[in-house]
Amino acid sequence: METDPSRRAMLPRNAWNPEFELQNCQANVELDLELFRSIIPRACREISAADPGPGDSLIPSLSHLEIAILDDPEIARIHQEQMNDGSPTDVITFHHGELLISADTARREADARKWPTERELLLYLIHGMLHLHGYNDMETADRDAMHRLQ
Repeated sequence: METDPSRRAMLPRNAWNPEFELQNCQANVELDLELFRSIIPRACREISAADPGPGDSLIPSLSHLEIAILDDPEIARIHQEQMNDGSPTDVITFHHGELLISADTARREADARKWPTERELLLYLIHGMLHLHGYNDMETADRDAMHRLQ
């Protein structure tokens, strides 16, 4: 869990600086978790500095963020359970501050785009955080706004 009270005091009052847990719950894709741990606090600050989306931003009320990196079978199971869609997906965001991210999907997409899997996973992390900040990607205009911020 990331907690550094000295840095928290230096942030602007409106900056989102939640404690977070990062768990790698898959074995298919080798990941540099320290890279993620170093980027998550900055990503939270950047998200909180952006204008909220058209929906309600939940980040002012979230002091804790849980991030789990899963494989495709597990994220597909949860996708079916929560959204009645049994296909693997990139990220599932829960309003209580839990983000589930698929490493297998990230690797496939990264290979297709010819960039590192970590970059794709970070996009999914930002995407999930934007959902927490009131953004929705169901409509084309909203999806385009999210992609610009990512």
